[in-house]
Amino acid sequence: MASVAACLSMRLALPTNGDVSWLVTLCEQVLDGRRLYVDIFEANPPASMLLYLPLVKLAQAIGVRPEPVIATAVLAAACGSILICLGVLRRLQPEAIQRWRLAAGLAFVLLVLPAGDFAEREHIAILLMAPFICLCVARGLGEDPPLVLALVAGLALGLAGDIKPHFALVALPPLLWAAWRRRSVRSLFQPECWAALPPILAYAAALWQVFPSFVHDFMPLVRDVYLPARKPLLLLLRLPPVLLSLFLVAGICLRGVRAAWLTPVLSAAAGGAVVFFIQGKGWAYQSYPWMACLVFAALGALSVPRTGSAERTTARPLIILSSLGAVVWFAMQVDRTVLRAPVRAIAPHPTMLAIGADLEVGHPLVRDVGGRWVGSQCNQWLTASATGVESRGGFGRDRRRLDEAQAFERRLLTGDIRRSHPKVILIEEDGFDWVGWARRDPALAIELRAYRRVSGAAGVGIWRRDNGA
Repeated sequence: MASVAACLSMRLALPTNGDVSWLVTLCEQVLDGRRLYVDIFEANPPASMLLYLPLVKLAQAIGVRPEPVIATAVLAAACGSILICLGVLRRLQPEAIQRWRLAAGLAFVLLVLPAGDFAEREHIAILLMAPFICLCVARGLGEDPPLVLALVAGLALGLAGDIKPHFALVALPPLLWAAWRRRSVRSLFQPECWAALPPILAYAAALWQVFPSFVHDFMPLVRDVYLPARKPLLLLLRLPPVLLSLFLVAGICLRGVRAAWLTPVLSAAAGGAVVFFIQGKGWAYQSYPWMACLVFAALGALSVPRTGSAERTTARPLIILSSLGAVVWFAMQVDRTVLRAPVRAIAPHPTMLAIGADLEVGHPLVRDVGGRWVGSQCNQWLTASATGVESRGGFGRDRRRLDEAQAFERRLLTGDIRRSHPKVILIEEDGFDWVGWARRDPALAIELRAYRRVSGAAGVGIWRRDNGA
C-alpha cells in the first residue's frame, strides 16, 4: 500500500512524461483521421502508438482526459503483474523466496522506481516481462507453475517484444539460466515460449499490411539517420545508472547472499544494460529495464539470510540509498512549466508546433495549456540525429542522408505552417541554431516572416503569429 500511495503522490506532483504526452497526442490525431507515417511521423514503429491507442479511445468515449485513464490502467496492470508473479512462485519453499518480500520489492520497482517515466514503454515492458522472469526462476528451481499462468506470462512477453525487439536481451538470460539449471534443452521450448510467438507474428504481419509506408518509405530514413545517432561510449559510462549499478552490486556482495534466484534476475539486469548501450541515446527511461531488475535483485538480497561475514548494516544503507538514487534519476526532468503562462497569454487554446531537437519543448506543454498540436512531428529528430552524426564525422563525405533528412523536415514544417497558421511556435534555443536552420530554406523562411519572438524561458523561445499575418 505504501508503494501505491507513493505512486499516486508522484502522479500528482510530477508532470506527464514527454514521450507519453506526445504519443497520446499522436493517438488523438490518428483517431481524427490522420495517417501514421503518411500525414504524421514518429521515430518508433507503430507499437509505440498502438500501446496507448485503446486507452485514448476509451478516454474519448467516457469524456475524460487520457492521462488519468492511462495512469490508472498502468497502475492496475502493475498490480496484476505482481499478482501473477506471486502465483507463479507460490509453490516455492519460503526459504527460497519469501513472497511478501517479493511483492514489496516488485511494488517498489513497478510503482515507485519509474517516477517521472511512469507509463513509458520501458516501464510497461518490464511489468509485462516480470511474470516471465519469475517463471524462469521457478523452473530453474525445479517447479512447474500452472499452465494458465505460463501462457499468460508468455503472451505478455510477446507484447513486450512488440514494443521493442531489444527486450529479448532482458528475457533471454533468465531463460537460458533455467535451461542450464534443469540440464535440459527442452526447457527452452516451454509453453510460455510458444505463447510469446502469436503476438510477435501478428504484429510483424500488421507492419507489412497496415503500415506499409513505415516499412518501405520511412524506415530506411530512420535506419540510416536516426539509429546511428548515438552518444559516445565514454559519455554513456559517466551517466548515473553506471555508478548506481556499481553501488547496488556492491551492496549485494556485501550482503554475502548465495540465493540461486538472484542469478536470473541479475542476468536480466545485465541484458537491460546491454539494451541501454545498444540504443546509445542516454535517455533515462531507456535505462529502466536495467535498473528495475537490478534494484529488485538488491532489495531481494536484503531479505535473504546472509552467509558472508559483512555486517548487515553495511549493505542495507548502500542498497536503500542507491535505490532511492535511481528514483531521483527517473524523476529528473527539465522544468518548463514557466512556459505555460506566456503561452496562455497569447491565446486560450492556441494552435502550436515546435522547432528543435528536444521532444519536451512542446510536450506535455501543449496539453497543459489546452492547446492543439498542428505539427506533423513532435520535433525535428531526424535533423538533430543527422547533424549529431555529421559532427562526429559519421557521414564522411556522403551528405546525401543528412540533406534528405533536413529537406524532409523543412518540407513538413513549411506545409504545417502554411496549412494551419499556428498561433504559437516554440523554438529551442539551447545549442544548435534552429532559427538559422529554418531560415536557410527559402520557403520556410517566408512562412516564418509572419512570426516574432515575444518571450522565452528554460531554453525555449516563444514566437507569436502577428495578428495581421
